[in-house]
Amino acid sequence: MLSLYSQMGMHEKLDSLMQEMEYKGIVFDVFTYNIRLNAYATVSDIEKMEKLLMKMEVDPQVTVNFHTYITAAKGYLKGGASEKASMVLKKAEHLINRHERQYTYGVLITVYATMQEKANVYRIWNLLRKDGKLYNRNYMCMLTSLEKLDDLEGAEKILEEWEEKNIYFDIRIPNLVICAFCKKGRVREAEVILNRLLENGKEPTASTWSRMAFGYYENAQMEKAVEMTKKAIMARFPGWKPDLPTVAACLEYLKKKGDADGIQEMLMLLEKCGNFSVGFKERIEKYVNNKELRPEALEVGTI
Repeated sequence: MLSLYSQMGMHEKLDSLMQEMEYKGIVFDVFTYNIRLNAYATVSDIEKMEKLLMKMEVDPQVTVNFHTYITAAKGYLKGGASEKASMVLKKAEHLINRHERQYTYGVLITVYATMQEKANVYRIWNLLRKDGKLYNRNYMCMLTSLEKLDDLEGAEKILEEWEEKNIYFDIRIPNLVICAFCKKGRVREAEVILNRLLENGKEPTASTWSRMAFGYYENAQMEKAVEMTKKAIMARFPGWKPDLPTVAACLEYLKKKGDADGIQEMLMLLEKCGNFSVGFKERIEKYVNNKELRPEALEVGTI
């Protein structure tokens, strides 16, 4: 019930239930405290969060754990108190036991990346390296964090390390770096990674091609954007959806070019996706035939 009230933001009910527990002599454990602490952290009520944290630290019945301090750190960050967040993160780090490192180090990396503390991100990563075997989830966590830090050179090195270690192949890992480079307009670096995948006999997915299409579109290389969009649609898998702004830009390019065959081919490929929203086909055909309709009009519907 405490967790439910917390998730629903019903803090008055949360307080009332905890008061009832006290009245009935039900001793709070660390889970009870953490739920209330998280509720305070969620709304950035730092004053109440700190009072509760102090109460937990002196309660002989409670052993404060890693999750307690991580919750407090997130509350401090949300409230703009980064120095206090760093302080409790150090406390959290001291509470990590050997069996929790695979998960907890990843949490620390993510929080430090949010704080833009690059040195601490690499410090924890190196501790994780020394600790033993690295898994794909560790690399995904690190690559996502390096993108937050805008450290794409570092992300490229981590990707190369992953490739060298010959860990079980997961296309999502190179896709993360390809996407990061494309977002920054650095399509050439993304091309190098894509070509390396192809040379090593790896099969890019629809998501890979779609990310490249977006990169070319952002760099006004529309011929390549059209080519990649077609490849993305042809490589589609259940649940995958085309990126509408990129599709719209490709159709706009083909329309200005007067390439009726190209437009028809794109429409036929899109139709094969089989998961159009209601009215999307009509809107896209109207767009193709109406010079006044802007590409943004296509973004209203979703595929």
